[in-house]
Amino acid sequence: MNENKKTKKDGVHGKLFLNFNGETLLCRGRLEFLEAVDELGSISAAAKKIGFSYRKAWSLVEKTNRAAGRNVIITTSGGQGGGGAHLSEDGKRLACLFREFLEENRKMTEIMWKKFNEHFPAGEK
Repeated sequence: MNENKKTKKDGVHGKLFLNFNGETLLCRGRLEFLEAVDELGSISAAAKKIGFSYRKAWSLVEKTNRAAGRNVIITTSGGQGGGGAHLSEDGKRLACLFREFLEENRKMTEIMWKKFNEHFPAGEK
């Protein structure tokens, strides 16, 4: 057996993507970025917190707004008071709804994992 192989945690694992208007609107990473923008009021601060480059962060802003077909993230240019960013009301609803999708997905996979174990118990050969 290969000793360098990383042991994977048992269970059902996957990634959830919300595609809309033919593009990815949200995934877990993008959601975390949106929430950081709203919390911190800044694209650059959110990028830093999440570990994204500033360029990637701006790309996500553009992609998210385009996929939504409206401004989910609202930005203001710098000036006397400086620039900033925040989620629109649509953006806040979208983030909340996607958090709900993630939670429902977690619950469903937990139920399916339990069912799997009932019908295919570990240790039987």
